[in-house]
Amino acid sequence: MPKLLITASEYPPFVGGISTLINTFINELKHYPALDIHLFAPAGSLSPIHCHLHEQYDRHQGTLSLYRTCRNNALKLAKLHHQHQFDAICFMDASARMYHFSAVPNVQSLVYVHGTEVIVTSRLGELVSHRVALQRTALQRATYIAVNSKSTGRLVQRLLPQCHPKVIYPCYDPCRAYDSRKHYPNPYPSEPHTVKFLTVSRLIKSKGHKTVLKLLAILRPKLPPFQYYIAGDGPARAHLVSLAHRLNLSNQVVFLGALPGEQLPAFYRYADLFIMLPSHQKRTESFGLVFIEAGLAELVAVGSDYGGIPEAIQTGETGLLINLSNLEMAAAQILELLQDAMRREKLGKASRERALTEFSPKKFTQQILKVLDL
Repeated sequence: MPKLLITASEYPPFVGGISTLINTFINELKHYPALDIHLFAPAGSLSPIHCHLHEQYDRHQGTLSLYRTCRNNALKLAKLHHQHQFDAICFMDASARMYHFSAVPNVQSLVYVHGTEVIVTSRLGELVSHRVALQRTALQRATYIAVNSKSTGRLVQRLLPQCHPKVIYPCYDPCRAYDSRKHYPNPYPSEPHTVKFLTVSRLIKSKGHKTVLKLLAILRPKLPPFQYYIAGDGPARAHLVSLAHRLNLSNQVVFLGALPGEQLPAFYRYADLFIMLPSHQKRTESFGLVFIEAGLAELVAVGSDYGGIPEAIQTGETGLLINLSNLEMAAAQILELLQDAMRREKLGKASRERALTEFSPKKFTQQILKVLDL
C-alpha cells in the first residue's frame, strides 16, 4: 500500500483559505482506500478518521528565526520518513520550506504553491528571514511543482526561470458550497427591492473593501435602496468602519463578522451581487476561491482584473472583471449589470456549471495524485 505524507503549516481548527483547501483535499482522500495517508501538521490539528496525524510540525514563532524553525521541522520530517518510509511527500503550503534542508530524504515530492510564498515583500525582511530563499531551494529539490493559477506560475518562473509548474486550480469546500437539494432560509432582513451586495474575505487592505466602498458612494444616487454585507474579520475593520462613516454609507454597510462555513451558502444564494476588488499591495490575489463559491449559488461575481482573478472569473461568461484605474467607468459597468436581470441569471447559471465541473474536490485530488502517479 503506497504511503503518502501531506505536510501543512495550517490545518483546522486554524482558520484560513489554505487550511480549508488542505482539509478538503484530505477529506476527499477517504475515497482512496488503497493509499496510506499521513499528515504532518501543527499541534492541536483535527485528526481525520482515515489519516494518520503527526502533530510535530512547529509553526514559526517570533522568538525563533524562520531558518531554525524550518531546520527543526526538517529533522522531524526526516525522522518520520525513517519510521514510515513514505513513497511520496506532498508539501501543500509554506511547510515546503523545510525541504530546503538535506536532512529530508529525496523521495518523490510535490510542492503546491499558493503565490505569497514566492514574493519578497520586504528586502530587509527577506535578509533577516530568508523566507523566499528557503522556498526557492525547496522548489529546486521538488520532483514536481504545482501552482494554484497561471498567475502564480508566472511568479514561480520569475523566481526559477527554468521551471515549468503545472497549474492545478484549487477546489471549493463542500461545507461552504450551495447545494440545490437543500433549503436555505434567507439570512437577510426582509426588505423588498433592496439590492444586496456581498463580500466574503478577511478584512485586510489588499482585499479591496475600500475600493468597493468608494464605488458604492459613486453608485448611491443611481441605485435603489441597497445594503453592503461584509462577511469576515481582520485588522482593517476599524478603518473600514471609519471610511464608511466618511462616505456617508454607515447605514448601508453591515459587518457580519466571521461566519461559519455552513452559513455562507445562504448568504451567497440570496445576495444580488458578489463583489471583491483586490489590488496590489505587496501581496497577490493568486486566484480567489470565494468567486467560485459565489458561482455555486448562481450569484454573479464582480472582481478586479488583477492576479489570478481573471482565471476565477471569465468576464462576460461567468461574471464581470473591472479595471480599477477608472472607478466611474467601473461603477457604470456594475450599474448596467444590476439593471439586467436576464444577463445576471445567464452568468450565474454558467458560473455554477463551471464551478461544479472545474473546481470540484474530486478533480483537484485526481490531478494531484495523477502528478504523483499514485
